[in-house]
Amino acid sequence: MSLFYDSLNKRTAREFKWRKRKFKQNKPCAICGKKYPSDEMMVAHIKPVSELSDYDALYDTSNWEVRCLYCERRLNKEKDNAVGAN
Repeated sequence: MSLFYDSLNKRTAREFKWRKRKFKQNKPCAICGKKYPSDEMMVAHIKPVSELSDYDALYDTSNWEVRCLYCERRLNKEKDNAVGAN
């Protein structure tokens, strides 16, 4: 994701990070339903970034969900295992 932020000017990158911080504030994980401290939560795209049509779609909060880092790691591990099995 740092490549994404590097592609933005500093002001836009700061604004995007601020929007994500506000979006995840006091929300439970969309997967397990637990609430963790903000630094253990993240904003994920429901539809993968690779499938989005343009940068504007990255800002569409209807495609955002809050996940805890634990569920995100588990989901990524499951995806990696599924790719390796093929």
